[in-house]
Amino acid sequence: MKAMMTAIRLLSIPAACLLSILPAAAQNPPAQVPPETVAPAAAPVAAPVAAAAPAERPRQALPIVEVTVYEDRALVTREGEVTVAGGVETILVGGLPPNLAETSLRAGLAGTTGLAVAGGRVISVSSEVERQREIQDTRMRAVEDERRTVARQIAAIDDDRARLTVREGYLAAYEKLLKSAISERTAGGGAAGADPVAIPRAGPGPGGDPGTAQWGEALKYIQDGRAAIAAAQREADQRREKLQVAHDDLAAQADKLRRPQERSTRTAEVVIEAPGAGKARLRVTYVIDSAGWVPRYDARFDAERGDLFVTYFGEIRQETGEDWTAARISLSTARPSVGANRPELLPLKLAAAPNATGAKGKGIAHRVEKTGEEVESEVRYSVDLASPAAPPERDLVTTASRETATGATFTVPSIADIPGDGRPHKVPVITFREGARTSFETAPRLQRFVYLKASSRNATSYPMLAGAVDIYRGSGFIGTARLKFVPPGNPFEISLGIEESLKVKRTVTFNDWTGRGKEKREGFDIEVANFGEKPQSVTVLDGFPVSDIEEVTVKLDSTTTPAAEKDEKKGHLKWKLEVPPGEARTVHLEYTIRYPKDYAGG
Repeated sequence: MKAMMTAIRLLSIPAACLLSILPAAAQNPPAQVPPETVAPAAAPVAAPVAAAAPAERPRQALPIVEVTVYEDRALVTREGEVTVAGGVETILVGGLPPNLAETSLRAGLAGTTGLAVAGGRVISVSSEVERQREIQDTRMRAVEDERRTVARQIAAIDDDRARLTVREGYLAAYEKLLKSAISERTAGGGAAGADPVAIPRAGPGPGGDPGTAQWGEALKYIQDGRAAIAAAQREADQRREKLQVAHDDLAAQADKLRRPQERSTRTAEVVIEAPGAGKARLRVTYVIDSAGWVPRYDARFDAERGDLFVTYFGEIRQETGEDWTAARISLSTARPSVGANRPELLPLKLAAAPNATGAKGKGIAHRVEKTGEEVESEVRYSVDLASPAAPPERDLVTTASRETATGATFTVPSIADIPGDGRPHKVPVITFREGARTSFETAPRLQRFVYLKASSRNATSYPMLAGAVDIYRGSGFIGTARLKFVPPGNPFEISLGIEESLKVKRTVTFNDWTGRGKEKREGFDIEVANFGEKPQSVTVLDGFPVSDIEEVTVKLDSTTTPAAEKDEKKGHLKWKLEVPPGEARTVHLEYTIRYPKDYAGG
């Protein structure tokens, strides 16, 4: 646009001179060809809609007022005021999600006190899924309006480019006449009938020729004008290209919106009996999948105050096909998916079976006795009864431990909006601040870092469920830790991340075979250095091997630094070091592993 305005300013300077040079036909150019006209968009054609049956009744839309979220589903409550005519009648409640559990659908009259209808009751409730073809008229009109706006902008650019083309023609004519005049003057005289004012003059030029300077100025004016027009045309082309892309995208969107879209919705039929006409509050509840929640926490440690500020969140995800807008949210730890009945304990019977591996002997099958609709379940072990065999290798199996409070329900203190986009949305449950006792721990055999640990207490009446904890300290976000289940009032420990002022180093001091290759001796030095300004107490955890083989023994060497705690069964050692600022403390660990004589070691 700046280049375009520059072109217009340059071209407007010598208009009088230009008009004096051009012939009459050029002074009155034909009307420019109008730019491409943008036809006004036709009004959207309404999609053909099947004629409504005469008996069709309007559907009531009840807003979502309350949601109880479980681990893998949600209980949704809709409630609103409806008008009843009295007697027995059917009220249609529309806009329900098609994927709700139909057997969970319930309806009732709530809060009829003070309304015109009292003593009414719900006789029955049922539902069916309807498929509708609809055109999104509102969205389509908005897209069409936006497309027409872009089309007008494109037309304005085309008008500007047309004006630039006309001005470029003026410059070409001016240049032609100017060069002709220069040629005649330099050839030895003016042309017959030439107008001396056709060439701008401003005084004598170099060499005594009174027109030379003016000719140079006129030629420079033509060059500058063409450069400005070229820049304005490039800018206009770039803007038009971007607008054309936007115009095409909007046209494609409008075309898509014109095509009817099929949408499924569920309608509930609620049969009500009311003593008379008036108003009533109808409540509809149902269970729906594709929703759930997990606990999550923010823990902020204040080193100056020596306390821990904990925020308890519920992280909700839902893709139910509906948005929970301005709803009361409750979070429940109940697990409806498990069922109400305990599983039936069936008898186990041993029976001889062919060995699946083809080895000699017979296999043993553990068979679950079939009862009723139970399906047979077998686990076969390839056991050779003729000769003993080594047990098969097994992959390491980790069992996930889940600790929860039975039937606990958390009510979110404020109204919440949870869109059905499948993304995590955190809602606060409760916050508390409690004093924290800190300590430092390190396990250098696994990681060469010293960690800060806080011990505090659950100062709420709610259980803290197992979940992720986002840790914050003075420097900001530290990382994410895991919290185990903590009942109300009970203590808990949580890691607060790496302490940079403390460094740990684990060095191998001995690693060799002795005793003719039947003894393996290993030794380590563990050093903790304090680069801070205060003395710190650091707990060092390390260990020695524990043998499950009777012929293999492990013995701690007498040079090992005495540990504050020792667990022979697990092979764990724990030292407590007091490390002054600017100093380091070291512990030594050494042990010997003795193998039997027939062991091929070394």
